[in-house]
Amino acid sequence: MILNTTYVVVQIIIGFGSGLIVGSGFVAFLTVLGIIPPRLVQLSKSFKSLDLYQASVIIGALLGTYLTFTDYTFDLPYYLLAFWGDFTWSFYWYVGSCFN
Repeated sequence: MILNTTYVVVQIIIGFGSGLIVGSGFVAFLTVLGIIPPRLVQLSKSFKSLDLYQASVIIGALLGTYLTFTDYTFDLPYYLLAFWGDFTWSFYWYVGSCFN
């Protein structure tokens, strides 16, 4: 019983740590390339929201790590999924335009 609990706790620690490493690598990749903050802020002309951009990337990486390791699902209607898809498209458009 104790060995099984220890095994599960070690798996949780390794899995969560691995997710944090990948998320941190993603944030560092975007920061080192200069996408966030300078280029994205320059494209959107929103210098006042610089802290919001940085916080949203970090929170997104942490939330993505959490949702990867849980069985939580979003049961949303189709029109909200389309709205969510528009946000996803605009994110990829901004990131893609930063490389040009």
